[in-house]
Amino acid sequence: LDSDVPTNQIAFAHVLPDNYTNYLSRGTRLPALALNQFHKATVCDIMDISWRKPNGRIYTQIHWPIDITRKEFYTGLEGGDSGYPLFVFLSGKTVLLTVWSSAYFGTSVTAFKEDINEMMTALGGGYQLTEINLSEFRALDE
Repeated sequence: LDSDVPTNQIAFAHVLPDNYTNYLSRGTRLPALALNQFHKATVCDIMDISWRKPNGRIYTQIHWPIDITRKEFYTGLEGGDSGYPLFVFLSGKTVLLTVWSSAYFGTSVTAFKEDINEMMTALGGGYQLTEINLSEFRALDE
């Protein structure tokens, strides 16, 4: 791209704030939209937004849906889908959770926002990730 994307035509994806667990817990069984290498969408369920593996890496993990309606829109992922995104939709906004690195998980964007913002600063252009405001939702402990 040689110029900014027109905001009246394309909206950017948000990311979750650090306090997302106050509203979504781990995100277990939230419906999500996954894209694949063929630019097709599939519906899946979140298992954990920031799942720490024993090796210390932090991933967003999904699972096939258990809801009958969601199952109709689930096709799974396969080799070659790495790098394609996973989104949830909250308050009409698209929220990026990961890009695939395996069939059922990808590195958590939520867990690495600071690192991503630092890299974007180093690259120039003045861009940063934008967090979605979840304060309109009721906190889980209320």
